[in-house]
Amino acid sequence: MSMKLQQRVFDEVKRKIESTANWACQLASLLCLTRDAVYRRERGEVLLNIDELELIITTYGIDAEDLFNLGSNNLRFRFVNINISHIERYKSYLEDIKSLLKQMYSAEKKEIIFCADDIPIFHFMGFPELTYFKLYVWSQSLKNINNALPFEDFVYEMKKYNLEALFYEIVELYKKVPSREIWTKSTIDSTLILLEYYDQIGSFSDPLTKRRLVEQLRSLIAGLQEWTLKESKNGNVFFDLYLTPIDLGLSQMLCVFDGKYFASLKLYTINSITTTDSRYIEDNINWMKAIMNKSSCLSRTSEKERVQFFKSMQDEVSLLQKKFSNSV
Repeated sequence: MSMKLQQRVFDEVKRKIESTANWACQLASLLCLTRDAVYRRERGEVLLNIDELELIITTYGIDAEDLFNLGSNNLRFRFVNINISHIERYKSYLEDIKSLLKQMYSAEKKEIIFCADDIPIFHFMGFPELTYFKLYVWSQSLKNINNALPFEDFVYEMKKYNLEALFYEIVELYKKVPSREIWTKSTIDSTLILLEYYDQIGSFSDPLTKRRLVEQLRSLIAGLQEWTLKESKNGNVFFDLYLTPIDLGLSQMLCVFDGKYFASLKLYTINSITTTDSRYIEDNINWMKAIMNKSSCLSRTSEKERVQFFKSMQDEVSLLQKKFSNSV
């Protein structure tokens, strides 16, 4: 192992240990060495052996591929192919989200930062029909279902899989984790455009369905407005909403908990790729900070700007509702 790589190992350990003054003591205890022996390894006078390296990587959750790809421009991402034709795969995807949020909730220090080019999944999942609509759109785009299948029939089939309990658990866990969300004035637009499009091609067989979707979208916006006004969710869990004039380009989420970092980038309608690569994470943190610095924090800005933002979204929903009425 090169000295450069060994130094990287020690840098990662120090980054993950909350009290950097005690890092040598912790490593000495872990490796059954004296502190002097640890310092000699840090200075590069002695190479870590393979057993010591493995123990450090495992204990501190250091990404081995990231470590050994030092100097490479390649990044490692995880991707789950969500296909509603294989419902267990989608359930596994939801369980992974739930597991991540559980880990975060248990952590002493935690935060989620969500750059929302589209409405974040955690808001949708509080409203089953809206969530099913996203799945319907995704399935239609992949041609996993018959294009002539009405939305109502799709929902009927999906309800057989008892997904709503998982949706609820994910929403409740999200409410327990401090978070900041960055929205634009057009964050809601993709949902409105899709609802209008699928109405125009006759995907809704029951007018009550459209009314229910509109009501759920209104409730979603009202809930977000309440969190923003109170600067909290679930009573006392920190929440901030930022409005940015910058085109975000895509939705992405950064999870930070007890020195660990996890990033998710949204692809298409519901799918995403994830990474823990420290190079990407560091760059992403800097980008998000820059975005927030150029944004208005609606939780603490003037009441006028906050009211205008939420009124604008409700007005857009009203316009969609009018179009729905005209199409009956």
